[in-house]
Amino acid sequence: MAALVSGELPHHGASDGSSCRSSRDKQEEALGRWYMSRKEIEENAPSRKDGIDLKKETYLRKSYCTFLQDLGMRLKVPQVTIATAIIFCHRFFLRQSHAKNDRRTIATVCMFLAGKVEETPRPLKDVILISYEMIHKKDPAAAQRIKQKEVYEQQKELILLGERVVLATLAFDLNVQHPYKPLVEAIKKFNVAKNALAQVAWNFVNDGLRTSLCLQFKPHHIAAGAIFLAAKFLKVKLPSDGEKVWWQEFDVTPRQLEEVSNQMLELYEQNRIPQSQGSEAEGVAAGGVRAAARAPATSEEQVSKQISSHSPPQRSSVENNAVPVSRTENQSNVGQNLERREGPLGQSPKEAIKIDKDKVKAILEKRRKERGEMTIKKDVMDEDDLIERELEDGS
Repeated sequence: MAALVSGELPHHGASDGSSCRSSRDKQEEALGRWYMSRKEIEENAPSRKDGIDLKKETYLRKSYCTFLQDLGMRLKVPQVTIATAIIFCHRFFLRQSHAKNDRRTIATVCMFLAGKVEETPRPLKDVILISYEMIHKKDPAAAQRIKQKEVYEQQKELILLGERVVLATLAFDLNVQHPYKPLVEAIKKFNVAKNALAQVAWNFVNDGLRTSLCLQFKPHHIAAGAIFLAAKFLKVKLPSDGEKVWWQEFDVTPRQLEEVSNQMLELYEQNRIPQSQGSEAEGVAAGGVRAAARAPATSEEQVSKQISSHSPPQRSSVENNAVPVSRTENQSNVGQNLERREGPLGQSPKEAIKIDKDKVKAILEKRRKERGEMTIKKDVMDEDDLIERELEDGS
């Protein structure tokens, strides 16, 4: 099975330029099949045909993301591997219904596949044992039961069958690109608050995995949105040389950047799901309320206030309504950690600054008011111009 997976991966390093261009074109074409509009994703999902509404599917998506994050941590795989597993899951349920596929079984399969794809494989036995214990964590006997040969073999058969189903659903397309690399490369060029900016933006990217952003936007667009929000929170002015503003590094339009950042911020506005709806969903945000429309008026002093905490977040920052910021990381380690796929950027920092969702709401309200004040010029400026003017301010 491992040979099948590796045999379907794209190969790089062609001998001439035309071959390289052809390879890139094929990759772009392959990735294009996974991008849809938000409306298409929300209205035409296979789960909708089986009676699962958007609110329920949003909960299920965040549920398997939480499961994968915890599974990855217990398997001690890098954050990039966890992110790949989550994207595999998102792509699977873009084409398959939740009503016909157990999300935690599919998530387990995706983690097993992601380990091989990202060259951080974990033994199938370890994946099965840990996953089974997590799924049945309320059953004290589960840890011993899965060690019984008959039970283990049944679970192994289920996961291997699931692997074939996932591979077929993904059309054996295991090529995944993440926002981490363009994010880090861009921040290296920005000679402002590199340490904090990198950590906050990195965590926005991680939290954004719980949404359908990766099915709507290219990785560098998501990276741009994460940097934009990080700069807002840290009150950092991003660079502009007069002719080229910071966001042009990402080949992203102002409207795309606005949409990415707004969808990221929605995570902090959504209400939490009650524990009665699923034990694994504790602390997972759910719902579909747009933050920009619901943000209460808050003073500028509240916007600028940072709520500090020196205890590490136990789950993702969005579940704690906070964005953790590393205070000790050396910027020179950022690129090295990415290349090694390890280090503080992929982990919860030991020391953190938490920015609560009230600050998110306040920033959104401020942005909404600022845009409202500029509408008097609509006769000479369209909406894209208004967005672009705000982005050029850099903070």
